[in-house]
Amino acid sequence: MRISIYILLLNFLSFGCISDKTCSDEDRACNPLSYLALSSSLPDGIYMYSTYTKYYGDLASHGTSVRTGADNICRNERLFSNLLNLFCPEVLAFVPTTEGNLYDFPASYGVSSTLPIYGPSGLKIGDNLPTILDGTSSLNMSLYSAGLGADPFWGFSLVGGTLALDCNSGTQKDGETDGSIGSATITTSDWLNPPASNTATCNTAQRVLCICFTPDTSGL
Repeated sequence: MRISIYILLLNFLSFGCISDKTCSDEDRACNPLSYLALSSSLPDGIYMYSTYTKYYGDLASHGTSVRTGADNICRNERLFSNLLNLFCPEVLAFVPTTEGNLYDFPASYGVSSTLPIYGPSGLKIGDNLPTILDGTSSLNMSLYSAGLGADPFWGFSLVGGTLALDCNSGTQKDGETDGSIGSATITTSDWLNPPASNTATCNTAQRVLCICFTPDTSGL
């Protein structure tokens, strides 16, 4: 038991409460007792959250590739997002790249294909990853209703989770190129690429969706 608590506290510190940012004891991410209490109350699943900062279409500029750049964005914003589950050890940006589509996440990164998808506070968005990507099923609730805010986000995705070659696959931020954006306010199966408003120029700033999860290594 002592070892488990010690490990959790190490995780707590590693998430960045000892950093150049200052937070109060009332901040649930910087209160050790509140932090530990969360571990016993949150259901297993994949937790989705949104960046607070908005980013131009060249997500690759934040790393060595679009994947590393987008993932770096999500890691840097996790602690100070409204994500309650700070125990999930892995983070991915919820964007397809030339390294793989969204539906490749289980095979490529160990994202579970059976666990539910939750919003940052634990409200269920969908039954599992394949369901929210199949292009035919509706979400249980909109991302907005699940606590991810109402603004659109860079999807870079066609309906179904296939990479759309937008913003030159996430490497450009000019006003001549468009990128696909998803909707946080609808529940229909085309939420990743709604036909009514599915593009923005790459020099506009949009949010990035992120997922936090415990890898399922059985299929890797």
